[in-house]
Amino acid sequence: MPLIKDRTMTESDFREWLERYLRPQEKKSAEAIRDLFAEDGVYWWGPYGEPCRGVDAVYRHHKNALSHQEDIRYRCDILAVTARYGLARFYLKIKAPPENLWVKEPRCAAGHRGDRG
Repeated sequence: MPLIKDRTMTESDFREWLERYLRPQEKKSAEAIRDLFAEDGVYWWGPYGEPCRGVDAVYRHHKNALSHQEDIRYRCDILAVTARYGLARFYLKIKAPPENLWVKEPRCAAGHRGDRG
């Protein structure tokens, strides 16, 4: 996706970003993370922990998480898109150790139209 600097973000832009973020993770690949987050990007994993700050920290977080997850599946619904922000709810289903239990949980993702689109 080209940089979005001189125009507003559309629902199509946000949907494409979400696809580029979620689908590689289903294949256990964190490599796309470096192209999707700005150098100074911030990623919140949940409401209580400290965020990952910077693209390298976001990449390491995803690489670590994907290293012990199996059968990753996502589904998402876009809730809102403005000129600069997108908000989506997505559903994650994974098999995770130690007992290889299936975990299902809804999550929210918010995106900000920045230098990386």
